[in-house]
Amino acid sequence: RERKLFFCQTEAVETAIYITEAANKFADDWIINDIRDANESANPGLFRLAFKMATGSGKTWVMAMVMVWCHFHKKRVKGSDLSANFLVVAPNVIVYQRLEKDFASNRIFNELPLIPPEWKGSWSQKVILRGESAPPDPSGNLFLTNIHQLYESGTDNWTPANAVEALLGQAPKD
Repeated sequence: RERKLFFCQTEAVETAIYITEAANKFADDWIINDIRDANESANPGLFRLAFKMATGSGKTWVMAMVMVWCHFHKKRVKGSDLSANFLVVAPNVIVYQRLEKDFASNRIFNELPLIPPEWKGSWSQKVILRGESAPPDPSGNLFLTNIHQLYESGTDNWTPANAVEALLGQAPKD
């Protein structure tokens, strides 16, 4: 690699992959069970993993690496329950603009050596930015927005709106 990854980047991606693919094969299934139990008590029906990474430690690269892994896992591993669709929600407009620069037109995936050269032809990830109303692609999508798009405007209590409609617009009428 021209630019080496930070230790924390490698560790985050390897941890996600180990927990998902290998832990149960090495009698470490207690890890995933503990995570599932914690998720179920806090977020019923919504499984998620999170990584703590400092400012400037390369979180965007980690997100991109995890997306590439999930995308190809879904396409190449029979029965994979991973997804080729991703939602990235930025905490503010400044972070959104940075992420937009990296992810728009698949820039980060094309410029960084994240996808093996022999798999480049099967990489198809449609990037849908906030405010765009484009039909999702059946082969994979990245929805990029900021947190403010998920809340109704003009309300003082910040009541969450329907997240799908906030990203894709109102459903068409029959």
